[in-house]
Amino acid sequence: MATEKTVSAKEALKIADAAAAKGDREKAIKYYNAVLQKYPDHEKAIAGYRKLHPNSLFRSDIDDLMKLFAEGKYKEVEVRAGMLIELYPNVFELWSLMGSVLSVKGDMDQALNYFKKASVLAPYNATTHINLANTYLATGDVKRAKSSFQQVIKLDPKYVGSYIEFARIYMREENYKAAAELYKEASKLSPKSAEILTSTAVAFKASGQFVEAIKYYRSAIDLGGTNLRVFVDLADCELSIGNIDEAKRIFDIIISEGPENYMAHFQYGLMLRKIGDDAAADEQFAKAIKLNPDLKVPGKVN
Repeated sequence: MATEKTVSAKEALKIADAAAAKGDREKAIKYYNAVLQKYPDHEKAIAGYRKLHPNSLFRSDIDDLMKLFAEGKYKEVEVRAGMLIELYPNVFELWSLMGSVLSVKGDMDQALNYFKKASVLAPYNATTHINLANTYLATGDVKRAKSSFQQVIKLDPKYVGSYIEFARIYMREENYKAAAELYKEASKLSPKSAEILTSTAVAFKASGQFVEAIKYYRSAIDLGGTNLRVFVDLADCELSIGNIDEAKRIFDIIISEGPENYMAHFQYGLMLRKIGDDAAADEQFAKAIKLNPDLKVPGKVN
């Protein structure tokens, strides 16, 4: 005769169903729990357990709520999550979901309260601190947002988004060196992202670290980050470290590839004006004006 330790999940489920049918609630719960301990998503065991505990909460319930949220059914999520919080106040995902719904509704102060509670219940969960950091930012509490992003990086050092959001804070504060270091870490995690490499270059350029900026601009260009702004900034960095000929070469490439781009001529003119070559600058400005007669340029154009 099988003992409890050797009863299979299939046998345990049969015992539980039979006990439930006879009204032996205690025995049924015991065997349903035995199945669920080994197979938390066992649908038949969950269904049987629910008959005995209609308001019970399972991992699948959280998944369903997250799916509803992803589908934009915020009101349904708010009602169901709110009811479940009353029954299961220690489930951090419910608090996070409520915070997310309130964020979508624009009630950031209330969302903050829910995200705070989630972070207390799950202090080592990086997602709770990401939500908290973004909500602190939305409510204008930059100091606490920074602290939360630091916590995210500590808990999940491979999550690139935390470095980027943290860096953006420093960029707004004009602490470009701090921003550059954070973007640098982000670029290590996403070395094939032209966007992140460009942001890293911009931060290094703003901090006056032109050699580092050049390295990242060129890496971004190699990956296809070839908009005019990238090339103009690269040329400006080369100019800043005294490489005038290289800066000119970059603009020559830009114009040869897009001779009808009036902004390329305009930006080249600005650079030439900066180095004192007014005649060459006016020539570029004249080309820009020919392509766009409404363009306003500095100084006199011959």
